[in-house]
Amino acid sequence: MKDAIYDIVSRLMSVSKDTLTPESSPLNVEGWDSLKHMKLMLELESSFGLEFDADQILHMVTIQRIEDTVSGLLNGKAR
Repeated sequence: MKDAIYDIVSRLMSVSKDTLTPESSPLNVEGWDSLKHMKLMLELESSFGLEFDADQILHMVTIQRIEDTVSGLLNGKAR
C-alpha cells in the first residue's frame, strides 16, 4: 500500500518518488495545489476501492496522513 501511495503522489505531482517523505505535503511539494489534491483523492479512491468523506479529504494533507487514513479504511477503521 505504501509504495502504491508514493507511486500515485509521484505521478500526479510530477516529482521523483525518491524526494517524497511521510511529511511531504502541499507546503513542500511544488505543484501540490488544491486541484491536484482533489485529483489525488480521486485516484486513491479508485486505486484502493475507497470513498473518502470531506473531513478525511481535508485531513489527508501529508503522505503519512494519507497512509494512516487509507490503512484505517482498508482495515475497517475510520481515521
